Amino acid sequence: MEQFTVCVADDCADENDMLCMGLRLNNYRAVAAYDGKTALELCRGGGIDVVLLDVDMPELDGYEVCRQLKADPATADLPVIFITAHSDAENVVQGYNLGAADFIGKPFNLPVVMIRIEAIMR
Repeated sequence: MEQFTVCVADDCADENDMLCMGLRLNNYRAVAAYDGKTALELCRGGGIDVVLLDVDMPELDGYEVCRQLKADPATADLPVIFITAHSDAENVVQGYNLGAADFIGKPFNLPVVMIRIEAIMR
C-alpha cells in the first residue's frame, strides 16, 4: 500500500495532534502546520498528497490558503479537505467554490475523516 502524505493545517494544537496521530495510525505520513503561511509553504514544497485545512488560522486563513493553492499550477490539483467549525451552508459553499474536494464540520469524527481521505486518494 502506498503511503500518502497529509498536511494538517490547524492552529489548535490538540486538534492538529489528534489528526496527525490518527493519520499515522492509519498508515499516512502527517506533517503539521499551525498557521496558513506554513501550510502554503509546505504544500508548495512538494510531496503533499492531500491537505486538511481549518478556516480560522493566523497568517493566512484557510480560504486564502485554498485560493492560493488552486491559483498555482504546481498545487492546483492538490485535494483540499476543509475541517472547520464554520460548517454552515454559506461556508460550505464558499469552500467548494474555492475548489475544496470535501468539507467536514467540527467536532470531527476521526474514522469518518479517514474514510473521506481514502475516498479522495482513490
